[in-house]
Amino acid sequence: MRAELNRALRGGLTDYEWTVLVDDGHVDEVLVYGSRTVADLATKVRHWRSETRKLKHTAPRPADPRPTSDSVAIGARDRAVEALLASDATKYPEVKAFRSESLADRLLDPEEAREWIETYAAGEGPATWFAEVEFIDQATRDLFPEVAGSLGVTSDHYRPADPPPLTTRSRVRNVFVRWIEYPSVEDGWIDRRAIRVGGKLDRLWHLCDRLARAYGWEPYEAAWFVLTGVPPAYVSMRETVVDRQDGEWGRGLKPDADGAFFRSRVPEVARRRIVLDADPKLQPKVVASRYRQLRTPLAAQRERPLDEATYELVAFTERNTTGTWEERMKLWNATHSESPYHDVRWFRRKANRAREQILRTVPVPSANLVNGR
Repeated sequence: MRAELNRALRGGLTDYEWTVLVDDGHVDEVLVYGSRTVADLATKVRHWRSETRKLKHTAPRPADPRPTSDSVAIGARDRAVEALLASDATKYPEVKAFRSESLADRLLDPEEAREWIETYAAGEGPATWFAEVEFIDQATRDLFPEVAGSLGVTSDHYRPADPPPLTTRSRVRNVFVRWIEYPSVEDGWIDRRAIRVGGKLDRLWHLCDRLARAYGWEPYEAAWFVLTGVPPAYVSMRETVVDRQDGEWGRGLKPDADGAFFRSRVPEVARRRIVLDADPKLQPKVVASRYRQLRTPLAAQRERPLDEATYELVAFTERNTTGTWEERMKLWNATHSESPYHDVRWFRRKANRAREQILRTVPVPSANLVNGR
């Protein structure tokens, strides 16, 4: 048959073209199912070649190793936004008051800032422990008497000096301390010190919490800004490649039982995501370019996208799992007259191959499983 197809094309059928025809089931459509002819395959190959020629004429130039104007402009804009946010935060009344009362209106250098934090952490006494208490009010207790012990209606925080009113309508859910975080001497690491309520570090913690929520900073960046004046870096776009089996996915599952079961059985298409946190003023082409760079090592190679009818076929066969394949094909033809099937073997193979393609992925390089900053 390959020789016949080669003659229909007047020679030049490549090994790659033949392999694709075989892998995609087009050869079986001629030899096994009789749903296509050699002339149909020749037409398909000519179409592929036409599309390839179009791509060659529109192929992009080789990448220029120099920074693009877009990347240069984004970097410059980020630095401008960084300076503007820092200038705005400097005018915040609580920042001005803290620097005046605790730093004598003088910004500290990095070593002085670390020493300032560590001195107050040691001198203000033992850290304060908090208890998170969950309450059950009487109205809820009357409505749900059988589960009143597990329903949380409101929560509050208490210090040990003010013991929580533990009754049959409340319970302690968690205990914790608050931390002041700041850059370590070693680049890339964060140091932290537990704090005592009522001291200067406690006041700094509340100020940093407000700044972090207002400006989108990390708490340690806010603390460092208040003490040293060093502005937190502004980044127009952050990206993360997520595999849920390494994070949220395994939460609440026993590692030696349930967790192992789900990690081995759940398709990667349900677990893997590319997350982009982008400034809305970035041009769409910049976001699309970064997404393309992150996606390239994750996507299976040499895969043509499926058409709408094939996706619908997969959904149909997964929703209709009872009966034989022949019965399912008849049901499909009755409800999808625009794309009928006449051979049950081809119907089954098409559904199974499409299902495998949707679920098929490639391993995630470990270097991608990090937050971009």
